[in-house]
Amino acid sequence: MNNRLSSTIILSGVLVVILVAGGICADYYVDASANGSNSGTSWADAFLSIQAGIDACSGQSPDTVQVAEATYIENITLKSYVALLGGYPSGGGTRDSEANPTIIDGGGDGSVVWCDSVTASGIDGFTIENGHSAYGGGIYCFESSFTVANNTFTGNSATYGGAMCCLYDSLSNIERNTFTGNQSVNGGGIYCARNSSPTIEENVIAGNHADGFGGGVACYIDSSPTISNNTIRGNSASYTGGGISCWYRSCPAIDGNSIAANSCSSSGGGISCWYRSCPTINDNSITGNSVGSYHGGAIYCYYDSSPIVTGNTIAANSARWYGGGICCEYGCSPVISNNLIVVNSADRSGGGIYCFYNSSLTLTNCTIADNEADSDANGYGTGGAIYVADSSSQLGVLNCILWGDSPNEIAGETADVVIEYSDVQGGWAGTGNISADPLFADSTDGDYSLLSGSPCIDAGFSTGAPEYDMVGNPRVDDPHTKNSGAGDNGDYYDMGALERQGQESSCDYNSDGEEDSLYDVIEGIKEMGLHHGIEKSLIKKIENAQKSFDKGNTKAGCNKLNAFLNHVEAQRGKKLTEDQADLLHDWICCVSEVSWYCGLCD
Repeated sequence: MNNRLSSTIILSGVLVVILVAGGICADYYVDASANGSNSGTSWADAFLSIQAGIDACSGQSPDTVQVAEATYIENITLKSYVALLGGYPSGGGTRDSEANPTIIDGGGDGSVVWCDSVTASGIDGFTIENGHSAYGGGIYCFESSFTVANNTFTGNSATYGGAMCCLYDSLSNIERNTFTGNQSVNGGGIYCARNSSPTIEENVIAGNHADGFGGGVACYIDSSPTISNNTIRGNSASYTGGGISCWYRSCPAIDGNSIAANSCSSSGGGISCWYRSCPTINDNSITGNSVGSYHGGAIYCYYDSSPIVTGNTIAANSARWYGGGICCEYGCSPVISNNLIVVNSADRSGGGIYCFYNSSLTLTNCTIADNEADSDANGYGTGGAIYVADSSSQLGVLNCILWGDSPNEIAGETADVVIEYSDVQGGWAGTGNISADPLFADSTDGDYSLLSGSPCIDAGFSTGAPEYDMVGNPRVDDPHTKNSGAGDNGDYYDMGALERQGQESSCDYNSDGEEDSLYDVIEGIKEMGLHHGIEKSLIKKIENAQKSFDKGNTKAGCNKLNAFLNHVEAQRGKKLTEDQADLLHDWICCVSEVSWYCGLCD
């Protein structure tokens, strides 16, 4: 072997650490039921404790410690270059961590696993329980980077990180674990701080609790983990961030998670962002989260935080006071685009979004619908979609749909609210705004896509708008819809989070795979073998109609096409056969200028 560290790979769901560091790989065995020499060199002679197996490893070359099913009551210290694998049957055999539960019980005294400056190791296939420590009841990582995969953490407690704590530049991979029933002051499940940015992927983080912040995950002081494709559900915090909390310049990437039914007392039932934090919150389902006392049922932003919030479903969240969906206050500047913000509620103001004290919100291509601000005994309860609480805050809205929110769409200090190319129920002054039923497909069943004929199709402003909608479909100019929006690139996008996609062409009589135009009809007439006089007359009428359309005179163009159709009917059975007349009628009627602009064939 050459002197290099290669990588960590996963084979058939089993962690295998490939460690190339100039040494020879050794295998050691641990089995609490072994009654041999306990030298650890075979299953028959296995060590009786996990720590004995780790101690046998050099920490300088790649070694594997295979552990048989049992409950091991011990607190272990991990070394570098060790693959620690649980889930073997007693006496050896096929590894299966579900069939062969391998439990490390910390005995309520210290972290179950201690890692100080550990690299290139892995822990896979254990239940880690009953740890209690100031830092990381289950696992404590200090300046360490290794892989933690396919484990269950339960019943652990700590001041920081009930199940796991990562401090000082720790960059571990935390994958496919279950964290449940852990508790702490901060970070009930996982706590990351001091430039620690682990990768947290495909875990179930459920039913954990923090007395302070971050019931599921807490990020503190310049920590920016990648938090992706996890189920973060039913966690709670007594203060803020029931699901995830970001504090002091922490900028995690929160992507593709299900963040549901989390709760806290103060702010941010799903996610909270405090003190100049800048998370990217993308493509998550943030639903059913709640705040018992104050603000931000789904997302709370405080003190110069600047999250980027894109492509999320933010639905059925609630806040006791303000911002059932999103609350931003004290100098925050979130960028919010391509989100579905629906059916959220606040007992006071801002059912969908609440904005306060020098905050600046930018909303683009969002659908904000069916949210509610309830009235209470003090007379609060306005801004079902958006509430702007003071004149120092600014709100810019572009290409959005605000519809069906109760008791109204927008309220508060609205002098600096700029809304353009948006559909606002009840109307709102601004360039390109409309007030017309957006024709959602089935909002009662959660489908807020646009039906054919929606006034929001091609009614947005394309310049600066996102090129894709919230589910990744391209934003397109619908060829069947008259453009009523604007933009510098010649395309016209829809209002709202979901772009109606162009349907497969139903007008391709010449079979070239593209939507037919009036020019295609002209070429088709030339190939029909008609008498020269009728051919020339029909073509002339279409050419004249096209010239009118090209000049922007839609009414004149439609009148000339109507004359064409009347001429076809007049010559049916005369200079045109029945089949020829039917073909010309159907062909001209499917072309978009006739079927959509003119409505001659309805």
